[in-house]
Amino acid sequence: MKHKVTLTITSLLGSISGLGVLVIHMRGAGLVGGRIANSGGVFFWVWTLIALGVTSTFSIILSARGLWGLQRGQSR
Repeated sequence: MKHKVTLTITSLLGSISGLGVLVIHMRGAGLVGGRIANSGGVFFWVWTLIALGVTSTFSIILSARGLWGLQRGQSR
């Protein structure tokens, strides 16, 4: 049971950091800053960040539900 909790918390922290990466890059404070706006890969860049945000959000929801279920004793 302790192993499941550890893995679920690790997944939750990774998902939160994925959202952090999204926020940092959308604010323009990432490695490329504003230089990406002048290149040809803007479309791919934005859609990759959106996909990262959606995936991270769903992972947070699933991790939270998993922790909630483990807390209530409903491990599956």
